[in-house]
Amino acid sequence: MTRNISALDFLNVERGIKNFLTYFECFDKTMREEIATPTWITSYNFVCLLNLPTMLATFGPLRNYWEGGGMGEKIIQHIKPLWNRFRKHWQLHLVEKLLKKMAIDRIQLHSMGHSGKNDNYIKEGKQFHSYNTKDEVYIQFNTRQPMSIIHLENGYYLIAITKNTMCT
Repeated sequence: MTRNISALDFLNVERGIKNFLTYFECFDKTMREEIATPTWITSYNFVCLLNLPTMLATFGPLRNYWEGGGMGEKIIQHIKPLWNRFRKHWQLHLVEKLLKKMAIDRIQLHSMGHSGKNDNYIKEGKQFHSYNTKDEVYIQFNTRQPMSIIHLENGYYLIAITKNTMCT
């Protein structure tokens, strides 16, 4: 999981995987019946380990595939809830849903009461449209309609929802 890979790392990974599978086979052989197929052959995860050295050589460090933040393998956690079945152009629709969800998820709610804490966000005389609900913001966004967004001096952006709530 290093950031950079060398030829020596490639060989060490390959040797380590083969050693692991060899020792696993020795262990597994004592636990299964003599005629049974070895577990490492029937388990997809074990067989996929054999692909890792080739992936290292072709694509670079494995860290690039498993890091979080919706990158690499972690993207599956974001995609699975959006997918419902295979239909015509399902890939296109799924990616479009994902990108919309990722964009709208960047909006975080903040209370805009009269505590004075957030009151300096809006200066007198500035006009903006206040949405009634968060769903109204989603509809406006998903239908690609213009949106009323407030640009703050600190570089953040707000979307006003009702009179007491702001989205950044």
